[in-house]
Amino acid sequence: MPDRQDGIADVEPLKRFRAALEADGWTVEAGDIHEDWWSVSVDHPLSNHSGFSGPMGRKDKSDRFIERCLKSREFRTITERPEIVHEALIGQIRRAALTNSFDRRVVAIFARILRDQQLLTDEEAEWLEDAGPAWVETEPEE
Repeated sequence: MPDRQDGIADVEPLKRFRAALEADGWTVEAGDIHEDWWSVSVDHPLSNHSGFSGPMGRKDKSDRFIERCLKSREFRTITERPEIVHEALIGQIRRAALTNSFDRRVVAIFARILRDQQLLTDEEAEWLEDAGPAWVETEPEE
């Protein structure tokens, strides 16, 4: 079994995460790799770093687990973003909202204020309002 220093790029879960996420600007890095489990960390300027770990054993079990991880709302949210001009500002708001457990309505209020002050484009504000805090898996209320 490869360890972290030797052959890490050949570990299938890492390849799958990279193939699925790097085109959207995610940084995907290897975590610990052991005989029984693997881990990867992901990060994006509009999100917050996060980690995933799963079983090394049976390929079918590992494949199902990876597919569930990759269906995360956060990955979809980043993929479906409009053109973002104010990436650093929006990312910082989403990370602060996650860290401080802000309700998504608070993020929506920030988005509207920043749009009204012309600090975000209309598209950015609408996206931020829908996106909410980083890694919140609930969909916005209609």
